Amino acid sequence: MPLAVAEGGRGHTGGDQFGIDSSEYAAFSAWATAAGKIDFAGTDTGRQFFETRVQPVLLTRGCSFQACHSPQAGNDLKLRSGSVGFFSAVALEKNYELLKDEFMAMEFPDARRARAVAKTILEDDARVADLSMGGIAHRGGPVLESRGDALAQSAQPAACPPVYSPATATPFCTVQEWVRIERANRASEVTNMDAGQTRACGVRRADVRAGRRSPRVRHVPGRLGPDGRDHHVHRHPGARPDCQRDRDLADRRLRGPGPRAGPERGHPGA
Repeated sequence: MPLAVAEGGRGHTGGDQFGIDSSEYAAFSAWATAAGKIDFAGTDTGRQFFETRVQPVLLTRGCSFQACHSPQAGNDLKLRSGSVGFFSAVALEKNYELLKDEFMAMEFPDARRARAVAKTILEDDARVADLSMGGIAHRGGPVLESRGDALAQSAQPAACPPVYSPATATPFCTVQEWVRIERANRASEVTNMDAGQTRACGVRRADVRAGRRSPRVRHVPGRLGPDGRDHHVHRHPGARPDCQRDRDLADRRLRGPGPRAGPERGHPGA
């Protein structure tokens, strides 16, 4: 609604089109009142947490700045902006689906495996013991980091209290809690890919007689290491573990498909 700025509207490239006392504005207002408010979250606790906790983080940490990740941004994370402290259900839906489906990795319990998080934490942090889980280059800097030398201020799941408190939680721990809630809500749809967990890895055995690989899949155990990768997969002559493929896909999702791809390589840390 291009309402006049002097009457509570926000900037519009087409100028002020409506005033509060105009008949056009009255018609729009009556229509919106009759339609009622669209409930974005409903009873979904993941959506509720995104609306009340994660969306504010995207604002307060500067992610939604016009030159960063606004609809006019020159990158793929184009977050919808609100108006005068309000986000419509449509804007929340677009931001939620975009961030969750394309920039998070809900298959991993560690939020740092997501590209949106990896690009917003320190690449080298002395407070973090596992250096393989450091961040990647980001022109906007490590915006999810918090000041302080203590372990509690570091961006890692171990630094997050077992019970989330919005009054004391760091931005990283807020995102980590969102990941926990989403995974809990969809426990039957996500795998437990935490360090030390085991899962079945499909191994396609070579069909020597036909001179090609057989479509038959034999499941063998694999174990996830601290970096979230598969280790100690039992290999057989002529067999290729599907877990290796899954690991490669996860790495490409996190760091980009290659040295020439990705904004952090082609552009100074987008």
